[in-house]
Amino acid sequence: DLSRIFNNSYLLRVIGFTLYQASLSTLIATLIAIPVARALSRRPNLPGRKLFLQLASLSLIVPTIVGVFGVVAVHGRNGWFNQALSLFDLTAGNYLYGLVGILIAHVFFNAPLLSRIFLQALEALPQEYWRSTAQLNMSDRDIFRLIEWPILRRVLPASCGLVFLLCFTSFAVVLALGGGPSTNTLEVAIYQAIRLDFDIPTAVVLALCLLYTSPSPRDQRGS
Repeated sequence: DLSRIFNNSYLLRVIGFTLYQASLSTLIATLIAIPVARALSRRPNLPGRKLFLQLASLSLIVPTIVGVFGVVAVHGRNGWFNQALSLFDLTAGNYLYGLVGILIAHVFFNAPLLSRIFLQALEALPQEYWRSTAQLNMSDRDIFRLIEWPILRRVLPASCGLVFLLCFTSFAVVLALGGGPSTNTLEVAIYQAIRLDFDIPTAVVLALCLLYTSPSPRDQRGS
């Protein structure tokens, strides 16, 4: 009965937050990945470039919970960031648990992935393009608009769609860093309905919502 979904404020809030955090995570990761990929593509001999790409690959293979522990170690109340601020008698407060923590973890996992995808696309450009830009003395803005953006635009829908689905079906990140019911996503809400409340009908409705809103393979990192 689909009317149960549209008449249930809790379900609508869970669906809305799931879409919101996935969209925002994808947007932030993309805005970070594009300038990083551009900088790396223009400086093939940059010191530490190879090491940076190798470290970026770790986000693809590291277990989700290990990445979450790393985020907590840096951004937690007693993490490195707050410890560094304490040297100047400053504090960032407890900002980690909630939407901010979810976004930090998702960007940590997905910005390196997008950077490598965009870098691979930019490296496929013929060298004649770059020689022409030097001869024509093109500005950085014109290079991006006429050369880099057309090739990036081809890979953006598929790559950003992949990241959106990974964030949409994220489980371990939201469960560990969500901070409470106000930041539940569909996967976490299903887990809580079964594990804590043993509310099978609600879990079934949530699972159907997940099926209809994200007809794709589940995120293997968080499942």
